Amino acid sequence: MGLRSGNSLLENLNRNDRLWHLGRSSLFSELDPVELEVVVRQARDRIYEQGKTIFAAGAPARELFVLNRGTVRLFLCSPDQREKTLEILRGGDSFGLETVREAGSYQVSAAAHEDCWVSVLERDELFALSRRCPALAANLTGILLDRLATAYDQIGGLTFLEAEQRLARTLRHLAERHGQCANGQADQIRLKVRLTHDILARLTGANRPYLSNILSQFRKAGWIRYQGESLVVDVGMMAALEGRSRTGSARVDPGKRVQD
Repeated sequence: MGLRSGNSLLENLNRNDRLWHLGRSSLFSELDPVELEVVVRQARDRIYEQGKTIFAAGAPARELFVLNRGTVRLFLCSPDQREKTLEILRGGDSFGLETVREAGSYQVSAAAHEDCWVSVLERDELFALSRRCPALAANLTGILLDRLATAYDQIGGLTFLEAEQRLARTLRHLAERHGQCANGQADQIRLKVRLTHDILARLTGANRPYLSNILSQFRKAGWIRYQGESLVVDVGMMAALEGRSRTGSARVDPGKRVQD
């Protein structure tokens, strides 16, 4: 995404930059201009370079983060250091929501998937703002409920879907969150987020060799393709593949086109 070095970016940020980015976030979008000014004055800006850990699961949850630019990966680690990527966040998303619990700890780890700029609020600051701005408390509740729904959806996918359908769901979700139309075609979505087979395997809950084989089959069938370094996804086909599993159909043969 081409962020400048941390110090250089922070030095060049002005009040309008902060107002615009925080105002478009899901957490602060309903605040009036006066309330948003208070947030801008209290929030601190940080830059994390790609791969840098922002916080680790189990650490005391003392800060809430709003992602302004870049992408952040949320993930879990097993005792033997295997990883399950839960989500790749985009600009406008909030994370570190465990901060709302007194003496709580982070339940997942967060790392910069790409260079990113975040705004940070400590727990006491967040609570003070919530008392002053009722819309903030409502937005925070909505975000927490959305995350809970996403967690239930992931549990259902891991329980009931084959790997091919889980990959189709993952690609469709990425297209909704990180995509734009490719060549003006509404069903052809170019993913703007950096992806590797390893990341996709961790998002999907499949081992990497098997995931790579499925991707190869999807590509041969014309359901995905590369445009430069970006992956282009046929979202209609992904929805059809995912929906097929819900009807109890047999595993999809990527050599055949799915019928609606």
